[in-house]
Amino acid sequence: MSINRKEEIVQITLELAAEKGLANVSMCMIADKIGIKKPSLYKHFASKEEIVEAMYE
Repeated sequence: MSINRKEEIVQITLELAAEKGLANVSMCMIADKIGIKKPSLYKHFASKEEIVEAMYE
């Protein structure tokens, strides 16, 4: 797992949350914005909650 990719996922999630509200952001939306398939996103983070935890680190 690339740390840079994880950081990119966290950054994109923050951007989407700022636009739509965190509750309205889905894993599909995150994957689409990054340009990867949803299963690939799950290789980096098991859930949206795990991404949110990484946002606070």
